[in-house]
Amino acid sequence: MLSKQLTVSRLIALAGGIKTSSSNNVFVVRNIKDPIMFKVNIGRVLTKGNTDFILNRDDIVYVPKNAITKYNEVINDIMPTLNLITTSTTTFLNIDEMRKRIKNYPDDYPPY
Repeated sequence: MLSKQLTVSRLIALAGGIKTSSSNNVFVVRNIKDPIMFKVNIGRVLTKGNTDFILNRDDIVYVPKNAITKYNEVINDIMPTLNLITTSTTTFLNIDEMRKRIKNYPDDYPPY
C-alpha cells in the first residue's frame, strides 16, 4: 500500500535502486483514461537536490534503458546478420579472385 507522500526516488529505493543500464529519466504516467506523462530526471533529484516527484495512488512509473544500453542491444541484434553478409561477400569476392588466377578460365562462363 502506498503512503501519502511516496516519491519517485523513494519508490526506486524501495525497488532496490536503478541499474547502471537504466536511464536517469524516469517517466510517470498518470490517469490511464486520459494519460498525462511526466519526466523526472532522477539523477538530478538525487545529486542536485531537485524537487522529487510525489506519486499518486494509480501512477505508473517507467524506468527506460539508457542510450548506450539500447545501442548495444541493437548492435547485438544486427551482428549475426552483419557477420553473415560480411562472410558471404568475402566468399564471393574470393571466388572472383580465384577465377582471375586460374589460367584459361573462360571469361564468359556464368559467374555463379
